[in-house]
Amino acid sequence: MAERHEDLPFTVAVGADRVIVFTYDDPRPETAERRLALARAVADIVDPSRR
Repeated sequence: MAERHEDLPFTVAVGADRVIVFTYDDPRPETAERRLALARAVADIVDPSRR
């Protein structure tokens, strides 16, 4: 069991113009915001023209 939610493992999949973050369920709004930020950062790395 992870002590903090930042320690939870996750997987990021990229393809077909999508970035998907697979992770354990955590309903806190701040966690959802961090996941969206991660997805945006990955999308920017994969396709720098998005910026």
